[in-house]
Amino acid sequence: MGQLCMAESFIDPDTYAESEHPGSAYVIEVVAAELLGRDDRAGSRDASAIDANVLGPIRDLAAEATILESFRRQVTAGFWDGPEGAARGRAAAHHLYLRNPGWWWQEYETLRGLFGEERFATRLRERLGFDCEAAIAISDAVPGLVRDRMMSRMESARDDREEFGPGNPAFDWAESVFDGKWKSDPTNAARIIPLVWAMNTLGEACLLSPTEAAAAAGVSKEVGTAYLERMSLSFGQREEDLFALAEAVRWHPYVKVNDDAYFLTIPGADLWALRPVFEGALKDGASYTKHRGRWLERRAAEILGPILEPDETHHSVRFHDAERQGEMDVLMRCGSTAVVVEAKSATLRPGARRGGEALISHLRENLTKAARQGAQAKEILLDSKPLTEPSGKEVKLAEKVTEVQTIVVTLDDLSAVAPVLWELEGTRTMPEGVTAPWVVNLNELMAVAATTRWPVQLIHFLRRRSRLNELGRFVASDELDWWMHYLKLGLYFEKETGEERIRYTSLTDPLDQWMLYEQGIRTEPAPKPEMKIPAGSTDFLDLLCSERPPGWVQAGCALLDADSDAQRELWKGMKKLRKLARKRKRVQRVALTFKEPAPLLFCGIAGLEPPGDALLESLKIQVAERFDELGPQRTLAIGSSVSSRRAYDALLVVDRPKQ
Repeated sequence: MGQLCMAESFIDPDTYAESEHPGSAYVIEVVAAELLGRDDRAGSRDASAIDANVLGPIRDLAAEATILESFRRQVTAGFWDGPEGAARGRAAAHHLYLRNPGWWWQEYETLRGLFGEERFATRLRERLGFDCEAAIAISDAVPGLVRDRMMSRMESARDDREEFGPGNPAFDWAESVFDGKWKSDPTNAARIIPLVWAMNTLGEACLLSPTEAAAAAGVSKEVGTAYLERMSLSFGQREEDLFALAEAVRWHPYVKVNDDAYFLTIPGADLWALRPVFEGALKDGASYTKHRGRWLERRAAEILGPILEPDETHHSVRFHDAERQGEMDVLMRCGSTAVVVEAKSATLRPGARRGGEALISHLRENLTKAARQGAQAKEILLDSKPLTEPSGKEVKLAEKVTEVQTIVVTLDDLSAVAPVLWELEGTRTMPEGVTAPWVVNLNELMAVAATTRWPVQLIHFLRRRSRLNELGRFVASDELDWWMHYLKLGLYFEKETGEERIRYTSLTDPLDQWMLYEQGIRTEPAPKPEMKIPAGSTDFLDLLCSERPPGWVQAGCALLDADSDAQRELWKGMKKLRKLARKRKRVQRVALTFKEPAPLLFCGIAGLEPPGDALLESLKIQVAERFDELGPQRTLAIGSSVSSRRAYDALLVVDRPKQ
């Protein structure tokens, strides 16, 4: 178990890449489950050396058993019987293999937000013997303590070889395990045997007493004892289903060897088991459930606020007319674009995580409701129907809304469903006529926000992400993969012909590396993931999002609809226009049409006069002429004065040419 712990769970932050990391936590859980079926830690054979010839088959058996169990669960869930069965099957496999929906510092923030208030902390201390802060302190301290003790054991084995002889633990261990041949070369034995002994007894370094855990975390022994007792399982577990017991290990990652020794199976796993422990302790209080929903709503707004910098933000906005009524948790208006946020904090039940029918019930109670609310909110906003605050006071938006994007933010991870939400359209989970929203868990939203540069960038992503649901053929592991694909290549798949599903593998390695570096955990510098666009586009978007002229969101999205090559051609054309206008001393015009990746007409004017209404009027005339010639189409028109250094001096955008 000690060797599996070291091989399967620890990562080197300077080299870590999710797509290449060989470790698999489920291997440890399966082996731990087998171990817990014993009455004590003693094996059934005499001591023997553990090497790759032992660990390799153990790992292979655990992997093969898990593959078969994954297949069994998918069949049971009805993976091939329809969209809802497929969703259940993916959830079943997801739950077996995948772990944390984010990084530990994100979970610290969530735990503190949910359980950190003194009214909840007091109840946790009364019922569990520890509160949120103490649990975070222990879960944070123990992995480092275990790792240091492992390294110390290996180093001491290497350094103590001069004392190698009877009475030395490595010497005595070798005598009980091997025949006497190793003694024929004392010098080599003194160099090799202590290291072999240290590796074979590595699990001893993973054994912690409550006193040691408490001291490392800076809490009392009583708190340390209560924590380890609550987060552990004892030997003698009578469970015929190996994988049910392996799942129990996930929620109780310590093995209680005796009252003063606990073995940590997966360092850090206890952090992700804390939320259900705390919720179980508070489940009889309606105040916590209410707090959880409100906190998620506020937190989502706090994350999106600095990115969107909305012109106005409203919470708990209610709407009702003869046919529709509901509430928007958060309404943010950016120009004429409204971003509606629905916060869904309900916790997945164990059966839902395993892909049972409870998953569909959870989706219908939460996701279906959110999608319907979002669809109704869209209709209400586009129709300019009355909106009110909870007090009944009318909410008057300062600008008419012409576009609505809906984001559903969840506390639990729904990545088994969210990337293929289109698959559920037309089922009881996603009825006909309900537009699938962008479903993202809180940790994913934090990562997206951290790598968003402009408000229009996020809105443009939401447009393109919605288009993926319309195309209905493309699959990714989670929403961060789509976000990274957007930053790197865009989200244009119209040229992909055929009807077969196309799956994209993990694209988040650069994001993980940057986040680790930003947290000071990775020492090797890692660049921040960002969209590669020409300098002219960067200047344009910086100025656009700062000044926010009428149509600024639509103008930014129109620019981002053009790929980098088209954008370079656009700014190259504008630079040439200015040069010609200076040389010829008269107004210069250009019109470019781009078919890929999305149709766009670009019109540009370089004028001699200082910026003013005349420049804008010239743009209107130019666009009208092009429409007479080519027909109405999406258009971005930029006017620039030769005396100006700005990215634009006049701006015209046609976002919906048919209207």
